[in-house]
Amino acid sequence: MLHELVGYFGTAAQRYGNAWKKHRKAYRQYFDPASVVKYRYAQTVAAQELLRRLLDSPREYRTHVRYVASNLAMGIAYGMELEANFDRYVALSEVVVQIFLKVSRPGAFMVEYIPILKYIPSWFPGAGFKNFALEGRELVRQARDVPFDDVKRQLTMGNMQESFVSNSLLDLANTDEKEDIQVVKDIAGSIFAAGSDTTTAAIEWFLLAMVMFPEVQKKAQDELTKVIGQERLPEFEDRPELPYIDALVKEVLRFFVITPLALPHYTTEADVYEGYYIPAKTTIMGNSWALMHDPEEYPEPFKFNPERFLPNKEGKVPRDPFLGGAFGFGRRICSGRHLADASIFIMFASILTVFNISKARNEKGNEIDVTYATTAVPKFFHHPPFFPFEVNPRSEAALRVIHDTMP
Repeated sequence: MLHELVGYFGTAAQRYGNAWKKHRKAYRQYFDPASVVKYRYAQTVAAQELLRRLLDSPREYRTHVRYVASNLAMGIAYGMELEANFDRYVALSEVVVQIFLKVSRPGAFMVEYIPILKYIPSWFPGAGFKNFALEGRELVRQARDVPFDDVKRQLTMGNMQESFVSNSLLDLANTDEKEDIQVVKDIAGSIFAAGSDTTTAAIEWFLLAMVMFPEVQKKAQDELTKVIGQERLPEFEDRPELPYIDALVKEVLRFFVITPLALPHYTTEADVYEGYYIPAKTTIMGNSWALMHDPEEYPEPFKFNPERFLPNKEGKVPRDPFLGGAFGFGRRICSGRHLADASIFIMFASILTVFNISKARNEKGNEIDVTYATTAVPKFFHHPPFFPFEVNPRSEAALRVIHDTMP
Protein backbone atom coordinates (compact mmCIF):
# COMPACT_ATOMS: atom_id res chain seq x y z
CA MET A 1 0.00 0.00 0.00
CA LEU A 2 2.66 2.48 1.02
CA HIS A 3 5.21 1.94 -1.73
CA GLU A 4 3.42 0.38 -4.67
CA LEU A 5 -0.02 2.00 -4.49
CA VAL A 6 0.51 5.33 -2.71
CA GLY A 7 4.09 5.85 -3.90
CA TYR A 8 5.45 7.13 -0.59
CA PHE A 9 9.20 6.67 -0.15
CA GLY A 10 10.09 8.98 2.74
CA THR A 11 13.11 8.12 4.84
CA ALA A 12 11.15 6.29 7.52
CA ALA A 13 9.50 4.09 4.89
CA GLN A 14 12.62 3.08 2.98
CA ARG A 15 13.53 -0.58 2.74
CA TYR A 16 17.16 -1.52 3.21
CA GLY A 17 18.94 -1.09 -0.11
CA ASN A 18 20.73 1.43 -2.28
CA ALA A 19 18.15 4.19 -1.89
CA TRP A 20 18.14 3.83 1.90
CA LYS A 21 21.93 4.06 1.97
CA LYS A 22 21.74 7.26 -0.04
CA HIS A 23 19.19 8.66 2.42
CA ARG A 24 21.47 7.92 5.36
CA LYS A 25 24.50 9.34 3.55
CA ALA A 26 22.65 12.59 2.86
CA TYR A 27 21.58 12.89 6.49
CA ARG A 28 25.14 12.34 7.65
CA GLN A 29 26.34 15.01 5.25
CA TYR A 30 23.76 17.67 6.10
CA PHE A 31 22.36 16.82 9.55
CA ASP A 32 25.07 15.29 11.71
CA PRO A 33 26.02 17.24 14.89
CA ALA A 34 28.70 19.26 13.09
CA SER A 35 26.55 20.07 10.06
CA VAL A 36 23.42 21.31 11.86
CA VAL A 37 25.43 24.26 13.17
CA LYS A 38 24.70 26.02 9.87
CA TYR A 39 21.00 26.18 10.80
CA ARG A 40 21.54 27.98 14.11
CA TYR A 41 20.73 31.41 12.71
CA ALA A 42 17.38 30.21 11.35
CA GLN A 43 16.60 28.50 14.67
CA THR A 44 17.47 31.64 16.63
CA VAL A 45 15.25 33.80 14.40
CA ALA A 46 12.40 31.29 14.85
CA ALA A 47 12.76 31.41 18.65
CA GLN A 48 12.63 35.21 18.60
CA GLU A 49 9.52 35.13 16.40
CA LEU A 50 7.83 32.81 18.88
CA LEU A 51 8.64 35.17 21.78
CA ARG A 52 7.03 38.12 19.99
CA ARG A 53 3.92 36.15 19.14
CA LEU A 54 3.52 34.79 22.68
CA LEU A 55 3.84 38.33 24.04
CA ASP A 56 1.18 39.70 21.67
CA SER A 57 -1.43 36.93 22.01
CA PRO A 58 -0.49 34.11 24.41
CA ARG A 59 -3.89 32.43 24.21
CA GLU A 60 -3.20 31.65 20.56
CA TYR A 61 -0.05 29.75 21.52
CA ARG A 62 -0.96 26.63 19.52
CA THR A 63 -1.23 28.64 16.31
CA HIS A 64 2.03 30.44 17.09
CA VAL A 65 3.98 27.29 17.87
CA ARG A 66 2.69 25.49 14.77
CA TYR A 67 3.50 28.44 12.53
CA VAL A 68 7.02 28.98 13.88
CA ALA A 69 7.94 25.28 13.82
CA SER A 70 6.55 24.79 10.31
CA ASN A 71 8.20 27.96 9.02
CA LEU A 72 11.55 26.87 10.47
CA ALA A 73 11.27 23.39 8.94
CA MET A 74 10.33 24.87 5.57
CA GLY A 75 13.25 27.29 5.66
CA ILE A 76 15.73 24.52 6.46
CA ALA A 77 14.32 22.16 3.85
CA TYR A 78 13.49 24.56 1.02
CA GLY A 79 14.54 28.12 1.87
CA MET A 80 12.69 31.12 3.18
CA GLU A 81 12.09 32.65 -0.28
CA LEU A 82 9.19 30.23 -0.64
CA GLU A 83 7.30 31.77 2.29
CA ALA A 84 4.69 33.17 -0.10
CA ASN A 85 3.52 29.59 -0.67
CA PHE A 86 3.81 28.67 3.03
CA ASP A 87 0.13 27.87 3.63
CA ARG A 88 -0.09 25.64 0.57
CA TYR A 89 3.04 23.71 1.48
CA VAL A 90 1.94 23.22 5.08
CA ALA A 91 -1.51 22.02 4.02
CA LEU A 92 0.00 19.51 1.59
CA SER A 93 2.54 18.33 4.14
CA GLU A 94 -0.06 17.77 6.86
CA VAL A 95 -2.31 15.81 4.50
CA VAL A 96 0.59 13.58 3.46
CA VAL A 97 1.53 12.95 7.09
CA GLN A 98 -1.99 11.73 7.78
CA ILE A 99 -1.91 9.50 4.69
CA PHE A 100 1.41 8.03 5.76
CA LEU A 101 0.25 7.37 9.31
CA LYS A 102 -2.98 5.74 8.14
CA VAL A 103 -1.25 3.54 5.60
CA SER A 104 1.59 2.52 7.92
CA ARG A 105 -0.76 1.40 10.69
CA PRO A 106 -0.63 -2.42 10.83
CA GLY A 107 -3.89 -4.04 9.77
CA ALA A 108 -5.34 -0.93 8.16
CA PHE A 109 -5.52 -2.45 4.66
CA MET A 110 -6.15 -6.06 3.69
CA VAL A 111 -3.98 -5.68 0.60
CA GLU A 112 -0.95 -5.81 2.91
CA TYR A 113 -1.83 -9.41 3.76
CA ILE A 114 -3.32 -10.45 0.42
CA PRO A 115 -1.10 -8.61 -2.09
CA ILE A 116 -2.97 -9.91 -5.11
CA LEU A 117 -5.81 -7.54 -4.18
CA LYS A 118 -3.78 -4.71 -5.66
CA TYR A 119 -4.80 -5.95 -9.10
CA ILE A 120 -8.58 -5.72 -8.62
CA PRO A 121 -10.28 -2.74 -10.32
CA SER A 122 -11.27 0.24 -8.20
CA TRP A 123 -14.99 -0.24 -9.02
CA PHE A 124 -14.99 -3.74 -7.51
CA PRO A 125 -16.95 -4.04 -4.21
CA GLY A 126 -14.60 -3.58 -1.26
CA ALA A 127 -11.90 -1.94 -3.36
CA GLY A 128 -12.28 1.51 -1.88
CA PHE A 129 -8.62 1.35 -0.87
CA LYS A 130 -7.72 1.72 -4.55
CA ASN A 131 -9.45 5.13 -4.74
CA PHE A 132 -7.79 6.17 -1.46
CA ALA A 133 -4.42 5.13 -2.87
CA LEU A 134 -5.00 6.97 -6.14
CA GLU A 135 -5.88 10.23 -4.37
CA GLY A 136 -3.06 9.75 -1.89
CA ARG A 137 -0.52 9.14 -4.65
CA GLU A 138 -1.33 12.46 -6.29
CA LEU A 139 -1.11 14.36 -2.99
CA VAL A 140 2.21 12.69 -2.17
CA ARG A 141 3.52 13.68 -5.60
CA GLN A 142 2.46 17.31 -5.12
CA ALA A 143 3.96 17.56 -1.64
CA ARG A 144 7.22 16.10 -2.93
CA ASP A 145 7.51 17.90 -6.28
CA VAL A 146 5.89 21.35 -5.95
CA PRO A 147 8.23 22.96 -3.36
CA PHE A 148 11.22 21.14 -4.87
CA ASP A 149 10.45 22.54 -8.32
CA ASP A 150 10.04 26.02 -6.81
CA VAL A 151 13.50 25.80 -5.25
CA LYS A 152 14.95 24.61 -8.54
CA ARG A 153 13.32 27.55 -10.33
CA GLN A 154 14.67 30.03 -7.78
CA LEU A 155 18.14 28.49 -8.03
CA THR A 156 18.09 28.90 -11.80
CA MET A 157 17.20 32.59 -11.33
CA GLY A 158 20.20 32.98 -9.01
CA ASN A 159 18.31 34.30 -5.97
CA MET A 160 18.03 31.24 -3.75
CA GLN A 161 19.29 31.22 -0.16
CA GLU A 162 20.91 28.24 1.50
CA SER A 163 18.67 25.24 2.22
CA PHE A 164 18.93 21.48 2.16
CA VAL A 165 17.43 21.29 -1.33
CA SER A 166 19.51 24.11 -2.84
CA ASN A 167 22.74 22.75 -1.35
CA SER A 168 21.91 19.24 -2.55
CA LEU A 169 21.10 20.45 -6.06
CA LEU A 170 24.41 22.27 -6.23
CA ASP A 171 26.21 19.11 -5.09
CA LEU A 172 24.34 17.09 -7.73
CA ALA A 173 24.94 19.59 -10.53
CA ASN A 174 26.98 17.10 -12.53
CA THR A 175 24.67 14.12 -12.26
CA ASP A 176 21.37 13.26 -13.90
CA GLU A 177 20.74 10.12 -11.86
CA LYS A 178 17.01 10.11 -11.09
CA GLU A 179 17.45 8.20 -7.85
CA ASP A 180 19.69 10.93 -6.42
CA ILE A 181 17.11 13.60 -7.22
CA GLN A 182 14.38 11.41 -5.73
CA VAL A 183 16.37 11.07 -2.51
CA VAL A 184 16.61 14.86 -2.18
CA LYS A 185 12.86 15.24 -2.71
CA ASP A 186 12.00 12.53 -0.19
CA ILE A 187 14.35 13.81 2.50
CA ALA A 188 13.15 17.40 2.13
CA GLY A 189 9.57 16.23 2.49
CA SER A 190 10.48 14.25 5.60
CA ILE A 191 12.24 17.25 7.17
CA PHE A 192 9.28 19.52 6.52
CA ALA A 193 6.59 17.08 7.65
CA ALA A 194 8.08 15.25 10.61
CA GLY A 195 10.34 18.09 11.73
CA SER A 196 7.57 20.64 12.15
CA ASP A 197 5.21 18.23 13.93
CA THR A 198 7.71 16.89 16.47
CA THR A 199 9.03 20.37 17.31
CA THR A 200 5.48 21.67 17.73
CA ALA A 201 4.57 18.84 20.08
CA ALA A 202 7.75 19.24 22.15
CA ILE A 203 7.13 22.97 22.71
CA GLU A 204 3.49 22.40 23.66
CA TRP A 205 4.47 19.75 26.23
CA PHE A 206 7.18 22.05 27.56
CA LEU A 207 4.67 24.85 28.11
CA LEU A 208 2.38 22.44 29.96
CA ALA A 209 5.28 21.25 32.12
CA MET A 210 6.14 24.82 33.09
CA VAL A 211 2.52 25.44 34.12
CA MET A 212 2.36 22.24 36.16
CA PHE A 213 5.81 22.32 37.73
CA PRO A 214 6.67 25.91 38.73
CA GLU A 215 9.56 24.72 40.90
CA VAL A 216 11.26 23.32 37.78
CA GLN A 217 10.68 26.60 35.95
CA LYS A 218 12.26 28.50 38.85
CA LYS A 219 15.40 26.33 38.83
CA ALA A 220 15.76 26.70 35.06
CA GLN A 221 15.34 30.47 35.22
CA ASP A 222 17.82 30.76 38.07
CA GLU A 223 20.41 28.98 35.94
CA LEU A 224 19.70 31.22 32.97
CA THR A 225 19.97 34.36 35.08
CA LYS A 226 23.26 33.21 36.56
CA VAL A 227 24.80 32.32 33.20
CA ILE A 228 23.47 34.97 30.79
CA GLY A 229 21.60 37.50 32.94
CA GLN A 230 18.43 39.17 31.66
CA GLU A 231 19.91 41.63 29.18
CA ARG A 232 20.13 39.22 26.24
CA LEU A 233 18.71 36.00 24.86
CA PRO A 234 20.53 32.67 25.15
CA GLU A 235 22.76 31.48 22.36
CA PHE A 236 23.84 28.01 21.33
CA GLU A 237 27.32 28.70 22.66
CA ASP A 238 25.78 29.02 26.14
CA ARG A 239 24.53 25.43 26.18
CA PRO A 240 27.57 23.83 27.87
CA GLU A 241 27.02 26.25 30.78
CA LEU A 242 23.31 25.39 31.03
CA PRO A 243 23.19 21.76 32.21
CA TYR A 244 19.79 22.13 33.87
CA ILE A 245 18.20 23.46 30.66
CA ASP A 246 19.81 20.57 28.79
CA ALA A 247 18.37 18.15 31.35
CA LEU A 248 14.97 19.83 31.05
CA VAL A 249 14.96 19.15 27.30
CA LYS A 250 15.61 15.46 27.97
CA GLU A 251 12.99 15.20 30.69
CA VAL A 252 10.24 16.76 28.55
CA LEU A 253 10.91 14.19 25.83
CA ARG A 254 11.09 11.33 28.34
CA PHE A 255 8.11 12.23 30.49
CA PHE A 256 5.62 13.09 27.77
CA VAL A 257 6.91 10.91 24.86
CA ILE A 258 5.86 12.45 21.55
CA THR A 259 5.79 9.07 19.77
CA PRO A 260 4.65 6.48 22.37
CA LEU A 261 4.59 3.74 19.75
CA ALA A 262 7.41 4.05 17.26
CA LEU A 263 6.86 3.42 13.57
CA PRO A 264 6.23 -0.25 12.81
CA HIS A 265 9.29 -2.24 11.75
CA TYR A 266 9.41 -5.39 9.64
CA THR A 267 11.71 -8.36 10.07
CA THR A 268 13.45 -9.49 6.89
CA GLU A 269 14.55 -12.80 8.42
CA ALA A 270 13.75 -14.95 11.46
CA ASP A 271 15.39 -14.04 14.74
CA VAL A 272 15.42 -14.93 18.44
CA TYR A 273 15.43 -12.18 21.06
CA GLU A 274 15.70 -13.03 24.77
CA GLY A 275 14.06 -16.38 24.17
CA TYR A 276 11.33 -15.06 21.89
CA TYR A 277 11.22 -16.54 18.39
CA ILE A 278 10.32 -13.86 15.84
CA PRO A 279 9.48 -15.20 12.36
CA ALA A 280 10.52 -13.44 9.18
CA LYS A 281 8.03 -10.90 7.82
CA THR A 282 6.78 -10.01 11.30
CA THR A 283 5.58 -6.50 12.14
CA ILE A 284 7.35 -5.19 15.25
CA MET A 285 6.07 -2.24 17.26
CA GLY A 286 8.60 -0.44 19.47
CA ASN A 287 7.06 0.60 22.79
CA SER A 288 8.82 3.93 23.28
CA TRP A 289 6.50 4.87 26.14
CA ALA A 290 7.56 1.81 28.13
CA LEU A 291 11.24 2.52 27.44
CA MET A 292 10.87 6.08 28.67
CA HIS A 293 9.05 4.96 31.84
CA ASP A 294 11.25 1.99 32.75
CA PRO A 295 11.67 2.24 36.56
CA GLU A 296 15.01 0.44 36.43
CA GLU A 297 16.46 3.02 34.07
CA TYR A 298 14.47 6.00 35.38
CA PRO A 299 13.59 5.68 39.10
CA GLU A 300 10.21 7.24 39.91
CA PRO A 301 9.40 7.41 36.19
CA PHE A 302 6.11 9.26 36.69
CA LYS A 303 7.78 12.12 38.51
CA PHE A 304 8.83 15.07 36.33
CA ASN A 305 12.41 15.55 37.43
CA PRO A 306 15.02 17.05 35.07
CA GLU A 307 17.70 16.53 37.71
CA ARG A 308 17.71 12.83 36.94
CA PHE A 309 19.80 13.74 33.87
CA LEU A 310 22.44 15.56 35.88
CA PRO A 311 25.43 13.41 36.92
CA ASN A 312 25.06 11.76 40.33
CA LYS A 313 27.87 11.39 42.88
CA GLU A 314 29.40 8.62 40.77
CA GLY A 315 29.16 10.77 37.66
CA LYS A 316 26.48 8.54 36.10
CA VAL A 317 23.35 9.58 34.21
CA PRO A 318 20.48 7.45 32.88
CA ARG A 319 20.06 6.60 29.21
CA ASP A 320 19.65 9.67 27.03
CA PRO A 321 16.09 9.76 25.58
CA PHE A 322 17.56 10.94 22.28
CA LEU A 323 19.35 7.62 21.95
CA GLY A 324 16.91 5.25 23.58
CA GLY A 325 13.35 5.81 22.40
CA ALA A 326 12.31 9.44 22.03
CA PHE A 327 13.46 9.43 18.38
CA GLY A 328 13.38 5.73 17.65
CA PHE A 329 16.27 3.35 18.12
CA GLY A 330 18.97 1.33 16.40
CA ARG A 331 19.86 1.85 12.75
CA ARG A 332 16.41 3.32 12.16
CA ILE A 333 16.78 6.08 14.75
CA CYS A 334 15.57 9.47 13.48
CA SER A 335 18.32 11.03 11.38
CA GLY A 336 17.05 14.54 12.09
CA ARG A 337 17.27 14.24 15.88
CA HIS A 338 20.29 16.54 16.16
CA LEU A 339 18.42 19.27 14.31
CA ALA A 340 15.34 18.77 16.50
CA ASP A 341 17.44 18.82 19.67
CA ALA A 342 18.99 22.16 18.75
CA SER A 343 15.62 23.71 17.85
CA ILE A 344 13.99 22.55 21.07
CA PHE A 345 16.87 23.77 23.22
CA ILE A 346 16.92 27.32 21.86
CA MET A 347 13.09 27.57 22.05
CA PHE A 348 12.94 26.37 25.67
CA ALA A 349 15.85 28.52 26.83
CA SER A 350 14.57 31.65 25.06
CA ILE A 351 11.05 31.35 26.50
CA LEU A 352 12.32 30.86 30.05
CA THR A 353 14.75 33.76 29.78
CA VAL A 354 12.04 36.36 29.18
CA PHE A 355 8.74 34.89 30.41
CA ASN A 356 7.11 33.62 33.58
CA ILE A 357 4.57 30.93 32.72
CA SER A 358 1.84 30.33 35.28
CA LYS A 359 -1.65 28.90 35.72
CA ALA A 360 -4.54 30.90 34.33
CA ARG A 361 -7.38 31.95 36.61
CA ASN A 362 -11.13 31.67 36.06
CA GLU A 363 -13.70 34.43 36.50
CA LYS A 364 -13.72 33.78 40.27
CA GLY A 365 -9.97 34.25 40.52
CA ASN A 366 -9.23 30.57 41.14
CA GLU A 367 -6.35 28.83 39.41
CA ILE A 368 -7.42 26.53 36.55
CA ASP A 369 -6.21 22.95 36.96
CA VAL A 370 -4.54 21.72 33.75
CA THR A 371 -3.68 18.15 34.74
CA TYR A 372 -6.33 16.97 32.25
CA ALA A 373 -3.99 18.11 29.46
CA THR A 374 -1.50 15.34 30.28
CA THR A 375 -3.89 13.00 28.44
CA ALA A 376 -2.71 13.46 24.89
CA VAL A 377 -4.86 13.94 21.82
CA PRO A 378 -4.83 10.44 20.22
CA LYS A 379 -2.58 10.81 17.20
CA PHE A 380 0.72 9.25 16.16
CA PHE A 381 2.55 12.40 17.28
CA HIS A 382 1.13 13.09 20.72
CA HIS A 383 0.06 16.67 21.45
CA PRO A 384 -1.67 17.94 24.58
CA PRO A 385 -5.20 19.31 24.22
CA PHE A 386 -5.63 23.06 24.59
CA PHE A 387 -4.90 24.34 28.09
CA PRO A 388 -4.99 27.96 29.33
CA PHE A 389 -2.03 29.64 31.00
CA GLU A 390 -0.61 33.08 31.72
CA VAL A 391 2.51 34.48 30.06
CA ASN A 392 4.17 37.55 31.57
CA PRO A 393 7.57 39.17 30.97
CA ARG A 394 9.94 38.47 33.85
CA SER A 395 11.08 42.09 34.03
CA GLU A 396 11.36 45.36 32.15
CA ALA A 397 14.75 44.18 30.94
CA ALA A 398 13.18 41.00 29.53
CA LEU A 399 10.54 43.08 27.76
CA ARG A 400 13.26 45.22 26.17
CA VAL A 401 15.05 42.08 25.01
CA ILE A 402 11.91 40.94 23.19
CA HIS A 403 11.40 44.34 21.57
CA ASP A 404 15.04 44.43 20.48
CA THR A 405 14.40 41.34 18.32
CA MET A 406 11.78 43.10 16.23
CA PRO A 407 12.85 43.52 12.60
